[in-house]
Amino acid sequence: MLKPVFWQGVCASRGWGFALFLWQRFHEVRVPQVSASLTFTTLLALVPILTVTLVVVSAFPMFAEFSESVVRFIHTMIVPQGADTILSYLATFKAQASNLTAIGIIFLGITSLLLVQTIDQTFNRIWHVKTQRPFWMQFLLYWALLTFGPLAFGAALSVWGLLLKQSHLEEIPWLSAVVQISSSILLNTAMLWLLYRLVPNRYVPALHALIGASITAILLELARRGFAYYVSSFNSYQLIYGAFAAIPVFLIWLNLLWMLLLTGAVITAALSYWKGEAFRRPFGAREQFDCVLKILLMLHQAQKNSRVLRVQDFRREINMGYDELGDLLEKLAQYGYVYEGKQGWVLKTSAAHIQLAELFQCFVYRMATQPQDATAATMTTVLQPCVAAVQMTLLDFEQKMQEQSPDFNIPSDTRAQFYVLL
Repeated sequence: MLKPVFWQGVCASRGWGFALFLWQRFHEVRVPQVSASLTFTTLLALVPILTVTLVVVSAFPMFAEFSESVVRFIHTMIVPQGADTILSYLATFKAQASNLTAIGIIFLGITSLLLVQTIDQTFNRIWHVKTQRPFWMQFLLYWALLTFGPLAFGAALSVWGLLLKQSHLEEIPWLSAVVQISSSILLNTAMLWLLYRLVPNRYVPALHALIGASITAILLELARRGFAYYVSSFNSYQLIYGAFAAIPVFLIWLNLLWMLLLTGAVITAALSYWKGEAFRRPFGAREQFDCVLKILLMLHQAQKNSRVLRVQDFRREINMGYDELGDLLEKLAQYGYVYEGKQGWVLKTSAAHIQLAELFQCFVYRMATQPQDATAATMTTVLQPCVAAVQMTLLDFEQKMQEQSPDFNIPSDTRAQFYVLL
């Protein structure tokens, strides 16, 4: 009896439920298939990206040391042990990068941007983003990642290496190894934090991005060392592929790298469901319609107080994930009910002009004006009394709700500055 009771307790626990939710999101995104696709795309665009990066870095003589730091990072992270042929190819491309013409650099830049755009679209699918950024914003974001990102990362590596030399830690082998591993994890965490925080066109809490980046950075370090051990200890692939052994090793590592990066993105996106156990809550048509009414009522209260609401404000009162919440806000914006300004979300109209019947048809069931078959015609006839029952404005609904629940109070304050990291 103890074993079934224990197992029931495990299955009912919060951690087990969240783990199942993560597994579901993992399969929903199809991480293995998407990783394989990104591996192929990366194989085509890796050389152009590295070339553009090195050309940008080499354009500033003062950043020569930073360039070497970036190259060393590429050697240790992107190219696994055992793929020495790939390293020689990259060295050749680096040497020839200075001979590129302006047209060549432009075409390489376009190829690089296409890869970054593919990454952007993949991340947006993980966060259930349906509205893409304007093209000019995408271009600026991608260009910043391809140019200023390597410079900042190379500077961090160079400064860190200088600090290690000044501290004489190299004289203590085990301490030096611990510091190197820790520094690698910290730098990867910082880079992944920016990736998870900035790339999705969705609000991502800083703490969630930090947790996802930390987990991914640790997994990357373990994977890198485990893969290096496998390549050095089990060389059966060399007997099969011979001189071409470096290529499959490189492809396998790229696939593993993308799987870990996407898994970290899935974890980061799912963390917003941890609070309030939102992962257990069903999100059908009825729940969606209820959440829409809550959003509009909160915006109505904020409008009366001449305030705006941020996404964090909605999440404090509505138990749902940021991706679901963002999707509802985007739909309301498309239908013309709300507007996102620089400070936050506001109503585009007053509550007296928002009809619940129209909201019902937008988010639950839109009846056909001219039914094409018997099913649609019958359904329209059946739902006519339901639609007639909700022929009221949002203001009327608020008054009716207050009559039935006098103690109910719709929050209207914007104290979200204390919840930015949650």
